[in-house]
Amino acid sequence: MRRSGIYRIELGNGYFYIGSSVDLAKREREHRADLRQGNHDNQVVQNCWNKYGVFGFAVLEYCEIPELLLREQLFLDIHFCDAKNANLAPTAGSQLGLVHSAESRAKMSAAKKGKPLSA
Repeated sequence: MRRSGIYRIELGNGYFYIGSSVDLAKREREHRADLRQGNHDNQVVQNCWNKYGVFGFAVLEYCEIPELLLREQLFLDIHFCDAKNANLAPTAGSQLGLVHSAESRAKMSAAKKGKPLSA
């Protein structure tokens, strides 16, 4: 059963990242895979992983999908000014429901081909 909610990733030396997802377990796996492959979208998160090798995934709260961005924004409002916050934007955003065109999917696939995988 998939659960939606707000999560926090502990990145070592006090650094953290706050996010939301409609499927928390899947999102955790995606973060871990991107970090292991060295291609996380957030360079601060990737740099922390490279330096400290710490990844602690904690669910802050479960909530319904329509509430995700509102609830994430509340956590960001509280923690965004923290010097150890790895979030890049002060506003919660989501690509929830975004469908990439076939051309965009092909470009994203090509960009990732040939990148070395971790052991």
